[in-house]
Amino acid sequence: SPAQIVTKSAPKATSTTSLKPIICSGIKEAKKVLTMAKLGKLQGNFIEGMACNGGCIKGPVTMHYGNKDKKSLENYSKLAKEKNPVSATEIFNTENIMRYNPL
Repeated sequence: SPAQIVTKSAPKATSTTSLKPIICSGIKEAKKVLTMAKLGKLQGNFIEGMACNGGCIKGPVTMHYGNKDKKSLENYSKLAKEKNPVSATEIFNTENIMRYNPL
């Protein structure tokens, strides 16, 4: 999962951060977690939000059309400028996130 990838990559970004991911399955759960973060009541410091219940392509309880969808996803991912989770997060302004739940 993305949370596992970030957990492995986080030590490269900072040695003072202890990653505590919150995994959301579906829009309803993600909205609840984002509200908790806004209110400063979130127990974690990283949100893995999945719009699809159970995950997306090749995830649990997910419909997909085999190799065709997998190939489309692989082609799309090749377009990414950032090649790892740490550099991918550098494009975001994290000031508001840190305000709600400082590390």
